[in-house]
Amino acid sequence: MKLFRLTLFLLSVALSSCIGEDRDNCSSENNLILRFSYVIDSGDELFVSRVEQTEVFIFDESGCLLRQETIGTSSLDAAQSVGLTLSPGTYRVVCWGNMLEKTGVCPLSSSTRIEDAFIYNTTLQGGSATNCDPLYYSPGSAADALAGYYFTVPPTGSVTKTLDFTCAHIKLQVFISGFTDPEGSGGNLPPVVQVGALETNGDFSMRPFGTVCNYSQPSAYQNISGAEMATAYFNLPPFKDDNSLKLHIKKVSDGSTVTSVIIKDYMAANGLSVENIEEAVIPIHITYGGTQNVDVSIGLPTWNDSPVVPEL
Repeated sequence: MKLFRLTLFLLSVALSSCIGEDRDNCSSENNLILRFSYVIDSGDELFVSRVEQTEVFIFDESGCLLRQETIGTSSLDAAQSVGLTLSPGTYRVVCWGNMLEKTGVCPLSSSTRIEDAFIYNTTLQGGSATNCDPLYYSPGSAADALAGYYFTVPPTGSVTKTLDFTCAHIKLQVFISGFTDPEGSGGNLPPVVQVGALETNGDFSMRPFGTVCNYSQPSAYQNISGAEMATAYFNLPPFKDDNSLKLHIKKVSDGSTVTSVIIKDYMAANGLSVENIEEAVIPIHITYGGTQNVDVSIGLPTWNDSPVVPEL
């Protein structure tokens, strides 16, 4: 990957260099200004607070990868912008925000076409993944949508493109009260929370595809509004309201499934939707009564205090 990036960098330098007195192919420095923006439904601009770093993929007029840049949000100027230098021509820019330790990108070369590029979940192992990064995505500038998001860098001067990001993950927050699974020391083992099945790959149009797996992780006890609860927080690939997902609560001691919830039925019963919503969240509170996990109620959390959600 490092060799490929170096090759692309040298290629971009060669394309934009000036040789002798022939300056026909010279590029103005920072002739492409990219401004990053993420506006949620309330109208608030949250790019800086939501995105840690952005992978910028630049494709040429034929749709082949020309260059990849990693841009840290802290390096942006006050206008949330960064300048790049390209030779005059036609390009398309696709961005993924927060491709961190749980997200990888397919093998890349100068022959990689935009329709073949994809990201994948690096935690996938044995048909199960633990979680996703809190991804954000931009297909390019909305002003260029009718042109397939392609735009032109002029021979002189510069062009500014505002890249409007959208949330590319859905949060599932699971709170579990009264669960019992005794351990030898007299304590109580927190359950494993599993949701599935969902894809682990995403193409450069933000469509999930490929390997289908369960997302599974152990819960952890957390004090919420004075009550001890087992909690699990997921970032999941995008899905529709009409989905086939199931949530399973499992014992650690023997791996048995104690409770299963059909996600779309739960969403419908509680007036929840994830479509056309930025920062979509599905909270679910599962309460057990007695000592055998027999009596169970499932509904929305009712406490007012917002729990502290750990970094995922």
